[in-house]
Amino acid sequence: MKKHHPDILDSMLPTASGPEKTKYRRKLVLSLSMAAIVFGLGYNLTGSAYKAPTPDLMALSVNPLTLPTPPDAKNPQLSLPDTQLEMPELKVPEWELLTLKKGDTLSTLFSRAGLDPRVALPIADASRSVYSLRKLRPGDKLEVQKGADNTPEKVRVHLSPVRTLTIQAQGGRYSARIDEKPLETRRQRSTVAIKSSLFEDGQRAGLSDAAILAAAHIFRYDVDFARDLHPGTTLTLIHDARYDGSHKISDGNILAAELKLDDKTYRLMRFEYPDGSIKYVDPNGRLTERAFIRTPVAFSRISSKFTKARYHPVLGKWRSHKGVDYAAPTGTPVVATANATVEMAGRGGGYGNLIVLKYDRRISMAYGHLSRFAKGIRPGVKVKLGQTIGFVGQTGLATGPHLHYEIRVNGVAKDPLKVALPNAEYLPENYRKRYRSQATQYLALLEGKEAASQVAMR
Repeated sequence: MKKHHPDILDSMLPTASGPEKTKYRRKLVLSLSMAAIVFGLGYNLTGSAYKAPTPDLMALSVNPLTLPTPPDAKNPQLSLPDTQLEMPELKVPEWELLTLKKGDTLSTLFSRAGLDPRVALPIADASRSVYSLRKLRPGDKLEVQKGADNTPEKVRVHLSPVRTLTIQAQGGRYSARIDEKPLETRRQRSTVAIKSSLFEDGQRAGLSDAAILAAAHIFRYDVDFARDLHPGTTLTLIHDARYDGSHKISDGNILAAELKLDDKTYRLMRFEYPDGSIKYVDPNGRLTERAFIRTPVAFSRISSKFTKARYHPVLGKWRSHKGVDYAAPTGTPVVATANATVEMAGRGGGYGNLIVLKYDRRISMAYGHLSRFAKGIRPGVKVKLGQTIGFVGQTGLATGPHLHYEIRVNGVAKDPLKVALPNAEYLPENYRKRYRSQATQYLALLEGKEAASQVAMR
């Protein structure tokens, strides 16, 4: 504590004789010391960052017990600062939703939204390496964050429930990326009871159109879906499905499938070769693939069968019907039923638009009443089994949209529903052990069992 001159203290004491004056001096020093201690403790206990200046004893009142006035909030020079600093609010730009209209370009879309249309080209150029904005169609939506100069800082396009295209300004340029939301893959068992059609009943069972088409595809060598399916048929699939939480995003690979038709059951399991190619194999190790498929039009119905005598609805007389008619809406794809070469693609009299495919020197297939041919289909072109070659129509002597399909052996028409087709081959010997182990697991899942016996193979 600062030592003071005795004369100064004497001036602060009342007039008194020597002993009394000494007594008062001691009381004054004690009072001033206690006041200083209390004052210091009071400030330390507040926790304030503010430190008041040390009071000069010369400025104290004549009354030795009077303490300095505490800082007053109303006095700006003595008020304590707030210990909680106020941070400036950071405002994140809002996303503005833009919808493409018919005839829109990216620049016209930006211009209508009040954005600088000149940035449309660099944004499109940046995106081209990951996704071409030319694929966008009327009704598609873009989300945009505007910058301070009214140019897009970010452009976002949701390509699917799990894929998002983001184009972002960085250092005076734009960069683009596609982000994919991670999904959980779950294995499922789905059963479809056929009451009306595979498509309608499959959708009711929770299957996507893609999964239904895939199921029809793997059974196409054994089953004519236009003729064989009827109420009471059941289809069971073991397949992967991708989920975002509790929401199913899509169906994945079909691992095993079972189709029950009356008293006959077809079972097929997925098998992947070392080169990545996929085959479907029955429990005995026989490949499902053959040289021919039965049905050239998926999910149609047979409106007229092969017969030697049928009353022709247009000609009004009895004549033979040398093929099978598949009723289907105009524009339904028609596929090649074998690897073949296009022998004819043009007008064929009563057949209307006709395609004839030549399989080998003996066997050919004819497809009549087509509305049009697929791109590139002309004489001499080779086509593959399952390739779309044309579309269902009503050309020629036809009363409604359908496909007339014939199989000719040495120039003579045979019943496509009964003609013998080449048998399937077996899985190569060196793959059978791995397939047997896998197939045992898949069959157990098809049957809803925890375990199953080993699969027998020929």
